[in-house]
Amino acid sequence: MSTLKADTLQAKTTNGTLTLSNNGTGKVELPADATIGGVALGSDQVARDMAASALALILANTDANQNGAVGPFWLADDFESDNLTTKTNATYSASGDYYHNPGGGAISGATGTNQGDGSGTLANAFDGNESQPRASAYNSSGNNAAVNVGKFYSGGQDITGYRAVGRSDHGFIETSTGSFSLKLYGSDVGFKDGGATLLDTHSFTDTQDAIEVDRSNIGTWNYDYYWVEIPASGSGAQDSGIAELVFYNIADPTNVTLAPTAVTLTTANPTDILAYVVIDPQEAITVGTDIVMTASIDGGTTDATGSWTKVGDIGTTELYRVEFDVSAQTGSSLTYEITTANNKEIRYNASVGLVPLY
Repeated sequence: MSTLKADTLQAKTTNGTLTLSNNGTGKVELPADATIGGVALGSDQVARDMAASALALILANTDANQNGAVGPFWLADDFESDNLTTKTNATYSASGDYYHNPGGGAISGATGTNQGDGSGTLANAFDGNESQPRASAYNSSGNNAAVNVGKFYSGGQDITGYRAVGRSDHGFIETSTGSFSLKLYGSDVGFKDGGATLLDTHSFTDTQDAIEVDRSNIGTWNYDYYWVEIPASGSGAQDSGIAELVFYNIADPTNVTLAPTAVTLTTANPTDILAYVVIDPQEAITVGTDIVMTASIDGGTTDATGSWTKVGDIGTTELYRVEFDVSAQTGSSLTYEITTANNKEIRYNASVGLVPLY
């Protein structure tokens, strides 16, 4: 539905000529197929969509660090930096310039049966204490020997990665410096069996400090046995060891709330707001249900829920127009809020901008 201010108006529609009178508010509402002078009344919306598409493409392909307003587009932001004021349960990706809510979580160290071929107290590698010296860590059975440590999960366990922490006084390997590789294995046969599958190799430099290797989202596997191999030092007088090992599993994403700081509009009291946003759903979603957007012109005191229309695709991302009726609100403090529901994983890539309509 489009809106024009007038007392009376005649317009051609697909069914003939339509005459409308002032509805008492100074506005005349016309069907979407109405034309004036042969020009479709909805052409203003087409122009806005085209402008938003062009701006979205620019934001997606440059590091403009845009945050504020671009012409009539307020709160335009490509998230080149982590700047949203509200980001509840969301993680910011500096490499991808987006906010998201990836699933996955740590498996309790009490789950499964501990496995190891080293020396010391094996349970200490799964007790949640990441600050342990060699004296209480789990170490290799001798100098210049590798040590393997892991879990047996009866019936199998889905994992997406692991986190390993070196000893607080000697790191993973008792040496001043050097380049080494941690290896993650999986098997359905047994711990360190001949049919083991190498799942991940991660290179690191040991500096005799407590170093951390966080490989929490590197794949999706299901095995009965998992273990990490900490390599031998390469020197006959030095040992290897680990303070803590955590495996990560598949878990539902957490619902998020995202919102920027409000900005002040040049002219107060718009009747409608159009928002253009770029998202990248990581699974099938229903916009307006699994992801909801509200807008406000009174700083968030009153919210209007938007209706979503897909404008097009930009690579793997999707550009949407979200429309809000804010005629019941008064003010010039413009802001918005995006929330997700039903534990769906969604990446929020850009706020192409909000356009106030009067």
